[in-house]
Amino acid sequence: MKHKFYGKDGVIMIGIILASHSNLSKGVRDAMNCIMGEQDKVKALSLNVADDINKFAPLIAETVDEMDNGEGVLIFADLLGGSPCNQSGKLLTSKNVKIVTGLNLPMLFAAIEARSQGMDLDSTAQYSIESAINGIQNLETVLTMNKNQKGGN
Repeated sequence: MKHKFYGKDGVIMIGIILASHSNLSKGVRDAMNCIMGEQDKVKALSLNVADDINKFAPLIAETVDEMDNGEGVLIFADLLGGSPCNQSGKLLTSKNVKIVTGLNLPMLFAAIEARSQGMDLDSTAQYSIESAINGIQNLETVLTMNKNQKGGN
């Protein structure tokens, strides 16, 4: 029987796995830790040039088993169609996972927020996607809009 993992605030937590080529996933996790402090149930997995790709899917499966407390695991992969994504995709029919591509900080922050509010796996995945999309902006456009709203020239 799996034990449910409760975060510091008593909420059962969805596990989060960051899967990427090279050390992108570790860099995103480290940036998250820098901004938000270390978070429970967030792991980074990297597929490097010298790694055996056939060992990556079993590593992801093992990590999912470790991280899943019954609420499921959200996997953020760096690139649609890339090896970390494709290897994670092998778990879609056998594990309680959702896979979202385009790994970035806004989606990770959203997932942490959503799971802390007790959102389920599907809702957490969708909220993360929306936050990632909304996080992509042209700064010049944003600054111009803000200036115009404040009545500046």
